[in-house]
Amino acid sequence: MLRCEVEAHGRAAIVHVAGEIDMSNAGEFALFLRRATAFGQHVIVNMTHVLYVDGRGLHALREAEHECQRRRRRLMVAGAVPIVRRVMGIVRLDEAIACVDSVEEALQVLRTVSNGAD
Repeated sequence: MLRCEVEAHGRAAIVHVAGEIDMSNAGEFALFLRRATAFGQHVIVNMTHVLYVDGRGLHALREAEHECQRRRRRLMVAGAVPIVRRVMGIVRLDEAIACVDSVEEALQVLRTVSNGAD
């Protein structure tokens, strides 16, 4: 079972995700990511409670990252468990999407970026 919600937080949309992301629900996950990118803000995907992600879920992340780039915004993954980070590394998604330990760290990165040139 997958649970997602989008929270507006200043200059970022935070997508809170819990459960497993697989072929049965990757479309739903992608829809929440599209909603978050539609805000025109930076996107933080809180994956602290994601236990598994398959290729379709990773594809949804990559598509959201491309949309953020198009809008000149950042997408970051926060709190991914080791197996999720490992899978992201295997497909080199971690080279395109910053992975940080927590939502708080992602917000700090965005504050740093905002103090420079956005």
